[in-house]
Amino acid sequence: MGESNHLGEFLRARRELVSPEEAGLSIRTQGRRVPGLRREEVAALTGISVEYLTRLERGKDSAPSRQVLDALAATLRLEDEAVRHLHSLVWPVAVQPPAVSAGQPVPALARALARFDGEIAYILGPYFDVIACSEVAEAFLGRAGHGNQLEYVFLDREAPFTYPDWEAVALEAVAALRSMARGREDDQRLHSLLGRLSAGSDAFRQLWARHDVHGHSSGSKRISSHRFGTITVLWDAFMTAYPTAQTLVLYTADPSTDTETVLQTVRRSVSV
Repeated sequence: MGESNHLGEFLRARRELVSPEEAGLSIRTQGRRVPGLRREEVAALTGISVEYLTRLERGKDSAPSRQVLDALAATLRLEDEAVRHLHSLVWPVAVQPPAVSAGQPVPALARALARFDGEIAYILGPYFDVIACSEVAEAFLGRAGHGNQLEYVFLDREAPFTYPDWEAVALEAVAALRSMARGREDDQRLHSLLGRLSAGSDAFRQLWARHDVHGHSSGSKRISSHRFGTITVLWDAFMTAYPTAQTLVLYTADPSTDTETVLQTVRRSVSV
């Protein structure tokens, strides 16, 4: 088996996602066979030769200068975290695999979870395994609050009901996984998860091939429950530092909203 060409795969995937219009090119796009930008267009916009870009994409040159990488990042319209990811493909920084067992929440997060027992809250281990959750989360999320969240999103038939905006949730989840995986490419637990997801989901394979990379710490999300209905929550993620790599996720709602009314119903159901 040959060596992986992570830099080339990233560059090819990202140029296919940038349209000529987004790149500022005034050209006819009707009838183009190539998705996104052609190799020669990226080279011209970046100020490098087509031959050199070809070498980068084919893994024949793995040591471009920082100036070339920054120019490519601008051409490919990469956001800050994707730029850092691009740099890490040339100058990798190894990150030790998480040392804490997936079934053992760290005490600080366990105490924090106890304080939010009346909210939808849970602790994620490395690679998005749910290792503890509040009673309200257990009641509202059902299967979505157990096991591995990525496996639920991509391998459970119930997921599109649970997440009415499934496409956006799936895209965000894959981008977050790639962010978490940076520097941990040799971790066998990561390879096992990628293997299960790739074997079971065409959608995961397609999204993973895009090479999106970002890890948001807050946002909003619609979630549905057969028992309680659909709510729109604000979520925040609080990650611990190495070596735990665990995250406390908290869903909240404005007090005057319908979502808060639903959450009150869930709280009453678990207190009976």
